[in-house]
Amino acid sequence: MKKQVSIGVLAAAIVLTAAAVFNVAYLLVWNNFSDRLANFTAREADYGKINEIRAYLDACYIDEYDSKDLMEGAARGMLDELPDGWSYYMSAGEYEQNENGRDASMVGIGVNAYYDEETSQLRVVEVYRDSPAEKSGVRFYDVILAIDDTAIAGLGQENIDNALRGEAGSTVSLTVEHSDGSIETLTVERAQISEQALESALLDDQVGYIRIPAFEERVDVQFEGVIEILREQGAESLIIDLRFNPGGREEIMCRMLDLLLPEGVIMQRVNKLEETTVVNSDAACVDMPIAVVINGYSFGMSEFFAATLQEYGAAVIVGDQTAGKCYAQSVYELSDGSAIALSTSEYVTPQGRTLQDTGVVPDVSISLPQEQLYGFASLSHADDAQLHAALEALAG
Repeated sequence: MKKQVSIGVLAAAIVLTAAAVFNVAYLLVWNNFSDRLANFTAREADYGKINEIRAYLDACYIDEYDSKDLMEGAARGMLDELPDGWSYYMSAGEYEQNENGRDASMVGIGVNAYYDEETSQLRVVEVYRDSPAEKSGVRFYDVILAIDDTAIAGLGQENIDNALRGEAGSTVSLTVEHSDGSIETLTVERAQISEQALESALLDDQVGYIRIPAFEERVDVQFEGVIEILREQGAESLIIDLRFNPGGREEIMCRMLDLLLPEGVIMQRVNKLEETTVVNSDAACVDMPIAVVINGYSFGMSEFFAATLQEYGAAVIVGDQTAGKCYAQSVYELSDGSAIALSTSEYVTPQGRTLQDTGVVPDVSISLPQEQLYGFASLSHADDAQLHAALEALAG
């Protein structure tokens, strides 16, 4: 015999269910509101501090000031204080110049320079051949102390890069300290910079040598061509030199690794939501013994190039431990035309290993004497201890 449910009982059940759903929804909304209120209160306290400072400026500061300049400084300071060390702020003018520089031929002075956040030093790690910098007396391993009389300390890498770039024909003043301790102020005229060719040579015992200054436009095309030429000349193994390589473009580096690796993962990129993007290589690869030479000035993509080959057992890594830069930046334009570049994802190796703070630890650890670092641009293969260690590793 079937049991019958009265309309009253059914209505009561519906009301109770609706009440339960309402209570759950109310709790969720209230909790969300409470979280937002707490965040709002915390932010109000932060903004209140800025308003306090402004009040004291208005009441007590003896000189005139520009409110816009203060806000620019506050925005720059917020990004500079982020713990990753690679996020940065661009004013509207800097952002426009940066975007124009991406679309046009490269205009600058012809150097790669690395800013060390810990020491506040801007070290020249590459001077392009026949560049304005070389002609004006800028030398490899110089420390740039000031740009147009503005001290380097606190500027950050991107702001420094923007200060060095400009219209062709314009000039920039650099105060530099040479490796002998002498200080000199140089005037450098900006110009269009020619594409930097890879340095290559066939060494003794059929070893092909390739130096990659940076992973920039068309380097992957040059790389493939150089490998083919070296093999035609009789190369049976390769030394890839990434010393003083500041990194560059992810897609260029991945295409170059694809030439050297079998089918598998090249790189993984993980964002804030722990979503993973994976870059893979195909099955075709150059089947040759490889040694990669690195040092403490190998950054970003050059580190992952070495780390990936190391994990695959496709190369022996020789030299010094690298810096440990593993974040990728995304640029967001703000309403006033300025922009922020935020570290929004982390690169990890095929085996899921981060290089943050540890960098790449070489299989064969060997350092150059300080005087050879100063003179690296003119260091001969015969006197290069790290190169000799790479040759021995290949022979072994």
